[in-house]
Amino acid sequence: MATAPPGSLPMNLGFIEVAVKFAEVMQECDRLCAVKDPTEEPFKSKYAAERALKSLASTLTDDRVAEIAGPDEPIVEALLDLRARLAHRRGVIAVETEDPAKAEGLLEDAVTWLGARSGAPECVHALIDSCNQLGVVWTNRSDPEKAMPHLERAMRVYEDLDPKDPHAKTPDIERAHTNTVFYLAQVYGYVKRDEEAAKLCGACLRRQCEADATAGGIGRGVPGASVSPEEWAQNAAQLAGFYAARACWATARHCAAAAEKVFADANPGWLRDAPAPQVEGSIPTGSDGVGKLDDPAADVGANVHLAWARLHLQRLTAATELFATRGETETGAGGAAKRTAASGDDNALIVSFPTLRLGDGGASSATAAAKAVGIVSEGPGEGWVPRDAATARVVFNQAARRFRAALARYKLDGFVTEHCDVVLDVSRLHKHLAFFEESNPRRYNSLQRRRVERVERVAAELSRDKYPGLYKTLWFEYAEAHRAILEGKIRRGRPPLSLGDAARCATRGYTAYVDTFEDQVGPDRRAPRRIRDSEEERTYVTARFIRARTASKQHGQFDSEADALGVALIDYEFVPAYVKAHGLEGMEQESDLCEQMCALLPTKIVHLRSLEKNAERDPLTVDPLAVQ
Repeated sequence: MATAPPGSLPMNLGFIEVAVKFAEVMQECDRLCAVKDPTEEPFKSKYAAERALKSLASTLTDDRVAEIAGPDEPIVEALLDLRARLAHRRGVIAVETEDPAKAEGLLEDAVTWLGARSGAPECVHALIDSCNQLGVVWTNRSDPEKAMPHLERAMRVYEDLDPKDPHAKTPDIERAHTNTVFYLAQVYGYVKRDEEAAKLCGACLRRQCEADATAGGIGRGVPGASVSPEEWAQNAAQLAGFYAARACWATARHCAAAAEKVFADANPGWLRDAPAPQVEGSIPTGSDGVGKLDDPAADVGANVHLAWARLHLQRLTAATELFATRGETETGAGGAAKRTAASGDDNALIVSFPTLRLGDGGASSATAAAKAVGIVSEGPGEGWVPRDAATARVVFNQAARRFRAALARYKLDGFVTEHCDVVLDVSRLHKHLAFFEESNPRRYNSLQRRRVERVERVAAELSRDKYPGLYKTLWFEYAEAHRAILEGKIRRGRPPLSLGDAARCATRGYTAYVDTFEDQVGPDRRAPRRIRDSEEERTYVTARFIRARTASKQHGQFDSEADALGVALIDYEFVPAYVKAHGLEGMEQESDLCEQMCALLPTKIVHLRSLEKNAERDPLTVDPLAVQ
């Protein structure tokens, strides 16, 4: 039964007294909950509010309700609604004062009482928010599966409201529903329902865009605002990254542009002071204008730049993978690009923010031919996925400018993890452009060397003990770049002595990586212990396999080629020993090849040592002792 409007209730002095007291207590509760208490008593005012609410609730027992209302059913319903709203408010305070057990009981009571019937807007708001708070309680307990039903119920309550009733959705209800969308997006993310989580995140951002700042919209220091411009921009930038990773290019671009607009509008001068485009391949550090912002805002500004940079990096990555496999790949960025081009999601706006007036309109549709090939689709300028070296350079430069701006904020001193992540992204950016320049050896090698210039500097400064994961990754990246140079020279038939520098650098990088596992595998290469991390295991064994090849090409580093092959033999012996000892699957081919090399190399090494020894003797000089 619906709660009757106050004006339609019969005159009842007992009810009027309770209603007036309820209004006074709720007003005082609002005042107390807004108080900022001292650190030593952080919840003092909220506890006072709880006592006042509890005192009033104790006067609304079933017996007391019956006594006040008598036979008037509307009065009974109205009193029960007040009791339910008191339970809701007490439950919210219990959540805020970190008493989840008490909060759960109160909020469950509120949901039970309010959910049995449709009520006035105040009751609808209390019901939605009670479900929200129960979702918060279970999320804080790291149990998103139990939080989900409460939040999904809150969604249904809102969706069941009459869309034709202009008074059904009050500002409080709209604000509570925005919270529902936000919490449910988080819960879906926890349970790996990523697509649904992203759509809800976009819906939440859109609602915040469209709401007035005082009614749960975007605002800094505005009473009623649910999010600051910086928080909104940060969330939009993260959403751009999610869709870029799935090759939903138009949506990713839209989210990045939205993040940039909201942040720039709130921080005038940020874009004006951003770094100008640089010469291709040059990514120096410099001022990006974020130095004028406070630290949290400067971080967000850098992250907005990174959202753009990583979108362009994903485009270039997809192009490399697709062209390298002639469009056959079904995995990685290339596979994602094929799927989205086929479905039209590359140009569809899965989430949008029309009130920001970004002016992209969603981008043009992909052509039928592009969809069929799965490589190139129509987009702004040169297309979402570059199709040749010229367009790859355009995408490279778009990303380079943004990475440069981010590095100006995320310096190694103070931002070790962030700086290394960006440096690795910059290295991959060079790697993918180099793929398109392979027909030009000088440009190809130049890009590969630029790829690791910063990587080498950072890796040399980084503490292996404090940052073991980053240390490994940086040196592995360094090794991979020099191996690319080495393999390129071998494909072009360059003479053995020209391979030395690239082989030495590659071997140096792999050695730095391999040495971080020395305490795990032990010194015995014929009876190695097992790597503890199964994800790192294959990479480690692969690095040993590749290092054997690079070490064997290090002409000039050792006194002889035989010495170089002797170093390589250590890794050739290790790989099959490890694969057999620990049953490592998927590396049988590499193991077999290593066994063949183990059978061939000892004889070759002996032969080379004999040649090297005799090469020091002049065959035209006669030994007098030999004549006698």
